[in-house]
Amino acid sequence: KMATIPPIQAILQEIKKYKKELASKSLAPGFDTFEAYQKAKGIAEGLDKASDICLEMEKRYIQGDDTDD
Repeated sequence: KMATIPPIQAILQEIKKYKKELASKSLAPGFDTFEAYQKAKGIAEGLDKASDICLEMEKRYIQGDDTDD
């Protein structure tokens, strides 16, 4: 198992939770317009990108810690 950084893992959990809420909202009545769908899709893509950035930072930080430079 790869080493992790607790604050980054906490952020990732919050992002995941927010995405679940977004998915639930998108099933609610009144969320049936194409604009609403596009907005939710854009937010979800942004959250995915934020997760990727967090994971990349975590990896770089841990790898940086393992070197002597």
